[in-house]
Amino acid sequence: MVSLEDLDFAWRLKAFGATQGRKYGAVSRRKGVVVSTRKFDTFGDRYLFRNPGLVRKIFTGTDRKAADRFYYDVKR
Repeated sequence: MVSLEDLDFAWRLKAFGATQGRKYGAVSRRKGVVVSTRKFDTFGDRYLFRNPGLVRKIFTGTDRKAADRFYYDVKR
């Protein structure tokens, strides 16, 4: 996968847990999880709504050109 590998891993982990009779959930609800929102800081959320085709391509996880455009070819 060239993008969203963390989402793919979460889906597979949830499916595996179901086969073991375990629930999928947050590691710690009190301490939380640190995440990055760099792309939202750079582009703003409107960018995603203005470029639905690019977002769709990124969410396939297989489009290298789209992933490079969004994640690496950023011009400020």
